[in-house]
Amino acid sequence: MPIRILKSLNVESINKMVDSERFIKTENAILEFVISTPGSISNWHHHGNYDIFNYIISGIQQFLLGSNNEQVITAKQGDLVHITKNSIHRESNPSDQPTKYLLIRVGTGQSLFPADAPLTDV
Repeated sequence: MPIRILKSLNVESINKMVDSERFIKTENAILEFVISTPGSISNWHHHGNYDIFNYIISGIQQFLLGSNNEQVITAKQGDLVHITKNSIHRESNPSDQPTKYLLIRVGTGQSLFPADAPLTDV
């Protein structure tokens, strides 16, 4: 179908930790709504050949880089975050409120790879 509309999309109904409910997947893009629970932190990972775009709907999300989390990038409501291909990172929600965001992955192949913490500082 050339055009799809997700009617009456209820972001409030998504209540999984770091996981998400996938709504649309095409040959080279994945769109998801995600709710990150308070205090959650992901494992180290990268997204292979995908560029990642996170639009923060509400709350805050931190992106951690470096072997000891030396670089912390904090995004808040209304921010659009771009994570480049193969960038090893992890995300956290350091607040006491859920963070809701739209996650768009653009690329091909597998879209999530576990990774060891970076060996060198950023």
